[in-house]
Amino acid sequence: MVYVLSLVAATCFAIASVAQHRASQSLSVELNLRFRLIGRLFRNADFLRGSLFDIIGIVAQFFALTLGPVSIVQPILSVGLVLALGIEHRLARRKFQPLDIIASIITTLSLAYFVILRGVSVSDNLSMYLSIILALSILLWDLVLLIIAKIMSKGVPQLLIVASAALSLGCGSVLEREVGLALHHGIVYTALYPPTWILIVIAPVALVLVQSAFQLGTFKSVLPILTVGEPAVAIGLGALMLGETVLPVRHLVDGSLALAVMVISLLYLARSESNFMDSVESSPEDLN
Repeated sequence: MVYVLSLVAATCFAIASVAQHRASQSLSVELNLRFRLIGRLFRNADFLRGSLFDIIGIVAQFFALTLGPVSIVQPILSVGLVLALGIEHRLARRKFQPLDIIASIITTLSLAYFVILRGVSVSDNLSMYLSIILALSILLWDLVLLIIAKIMSKGVPQLLIVASAALSLGCGSVLEREVGLALHHGIVYTALYPPTWILIVIAPVALVLVQSAFQLGTFKSVLPILTVGEPAVAIGLGALMLGETVLPVRHLVDGSLALAVMVISLLYLARSESNFMDSVESSPEDLN
């Protein structure tokens, strides 16, 4: 069930990112890194369509993280790009390029090999204080970035926004896992659980960062970093905040190699898809 929920979430997130990128690009850059940006986006039909997939993806991701470790769920989420490519190619009536097919196969096989080596065993050893400190530090950084954006006339560099978005999304995934674990102790316990409130605050901030990144940059400058950056951050924070074991010691070398191959293939696919999306942005009817 963990695998199914993760694949559903992955597909929904990838489809949502395409629609939301188009929506963010249509708005004024004066709204960048402003919470007003979200209000304007909710009046955009493309964003609303993407948000529907986002909601489904968030629900599926939450239950996947409730059942399985971050180090399994996040790599599967990143491969949702492969599934979204198939759907997008179908809608756009375009053929897969040979290298896209090869990269998709390599990505899928690398993920399958990693998942087999990792297994579904869970060994959470939650460090509450460290978890809260790290999550609050990331949230503080995001808020400082938003304040700097209001002060600086030239704006914040796009790369910094994208990296911060990946950091926040990765942290949010780990917090989702923590909240899912807290639910085993009851709703009241979860409602009073500090990571629950940090997640509630960091979610809209992450949304502002992601949409601001989409607004400032082309798909090929944003999607690869988000595709690989979020799971990388989540796996790292999962090890620190939850005490998760990423790989058994005996499979550390071949498992790490499988992850590295998957990352390279994903970067290629993200770049390939981004090049296509950028080429049709001026004529969105090509995607209908």
